[in-house]
Amino acid sequence: MKEKFICTPPENGFPEWNNNPEIFRINRRDAHSYHIPYDTVDEALECCFEKSRRYKSLNGKWKFEFVPKPSEINRDFYKDDFDVSSWDEIDVPSHWQLQGYDYPQYTNTRYPWIADDEIDPPFAPENYNPVGSYKTFFTVPDSWKGEPVYISFLGVESCFYLWINGDFVGFSTDSFNISEFDITPYLRDGENSVAVRVYRWCSSSWLEDQDFWRFSGIFRDVYIYSTPKTHIFDFSVTAELDNNYTNGILTVKTKLVNYDDADVSSAVVYACLYYENTPVSEFTINDGVGEAYITAPGKWSSEHPNLYTLVLSLKDENGNITETVSARVGFRRFELIGGLMHINGSLLKLRGTNRHEFNCDTGRYVKYEDMVKHITLMKRNNINAVRTSHYPNHPKWYDLCDEYGIYVIDENNLETHGCFKRDRDERYDIPGSQECWRDNVLDRCISMFERDKNHPSIIIWSLGNESYGGENFLLMHDYFKNADPTRLVHYENCVHTPEYTDCTDMTSHMYSSPDHIE
Repeated sequence: MKEKFICTPPENGFPEWNNNPEIFRINRRDAHSYHIPYDTVDEALECCFEKSRRYKSLNGKWKFEFVPKPSEINRDFYKDDFDVSSWDEIDVPSHWQLQGYDYPQYTNTRYPWIADDEIDPPFAPENYNPVGSYKTFFTVPDSWKGEPVYISFLGVESCFYLWINGDFVGFSTDSFNISEFDITPYLRDGENSVAVRVYRWCSSSWLEDQDFWRFSGIFRDVYIYSTPKTHIFDFSVTAELDNNYTNGILTVKTKLVNYDDADVSSAVVYACLYYENTPVSEFTINDGVGEAYITAPGKWSSEHPNLYTLVLSLKDENGNITETVSARVGFRRFELIGGLMHINGSLLKLRGTNRHEFNCDTGRYVKYEDMVKHITLMKRNNINAVRTSHYPNHPKWYDLCDEYGIYVIDENNLETHGCFKRDRDERYDIPGSQECWRDNVLDRCISMFERDKNHPSIIIWSLGNESYGGENFLLMHDYFKNADPTRLVHYENCVHTPEYTDCTDMTSHMYSSPDHIE
């Protein structure tokens, strides 16, 4: 089994959250497809995490301590013998501003800390930068004994450190993408502790100046899950139509890993495509790639969101299933013809809206019922498209867009609007062409793509919102085009930097008057 990761967060000097745009993840797992392992095909067909014995939610009441600035944190709270029984309790997921701590703040273009701290990028504020310390406890199910265990945070604003049983595990920024860690080496029999320290702002907050209410905390689901030692780490699905828009071409790519780095070449993955739980096609994935031709499948579009279910089964040398995973699949062909967007050969007109994740009582912690309410309201009003302004949304939102038929522009978690109007001072040209921000913004694109790539509803990747231009946008564009030639890439702000128009496949302009458009 793997050894514990050894790294101690610094007590002196600049910690990772301050003045370190190149340190945006420590010991965080690489991004991969959003899935959970199941034991049987029948479980996988339901595509419901909660139905898997390998899934355990950590949502609920956590112990919590709040301080208004980093210099006041309790440095020992994560230790195994530290008593938090007298601490308050807080709901996870939630924002601490809506649980009686700190205050919610709305700003548009200006960065939210300028009233308390005069700082230049990439520094983070220190005079007022609230910190929340969280702690909870869990027991690993007996059926997971001897198997790898991982913890997933679906959204934490804005950066956090993680400890398990008093051992430092990792660090992550990027408020709206998944942060996942291998916690296998840190676990013990019986009760285990999870300690999380969240900072309201960090160096990477310069990349998150979206026009919205400013909140903090663990605001999306937290869960642990297990896998077999040899398991399907990642898979991608492309369900295209042929040139006549009649028959389907299903391509599946898989990445297998063994936790102990053993050889996985003998492992076999079997794929089966189902329509309404009836098998349509079965095929084997060899050397990580499999393909099937589907005769006249039901096509996916906003008007007719036909969905299939793909189940991948990993089998051992005796032919026994050791793991299954699944995804909803929609056959469609999205393309530009004569400079105009088409879906399945027909001209596509987007009647779209921007959507922030928001509930007036819970902020960006949006429950499933809220999502259903939003999407049914959109369909009733003839809206057929949505941009996830200005960050990747909760994963269940994309499931609903697949099911109800909503075209999605999936937007990278990037906005630096508060850096505009600085006479183009290079320090404020973020991310611009600055090398120190390059890996950070590319990581955000990669995390969004890997998590969301299998959704038929997504037709366009967006590089972000109102962040000016630069070489880093060309690199983000090229990443998406190389990873996924089936979709378009969009970035509106290139209208301000015509020398970087190659970073977008289409030109758009916000807030234009009818006269200006004409």
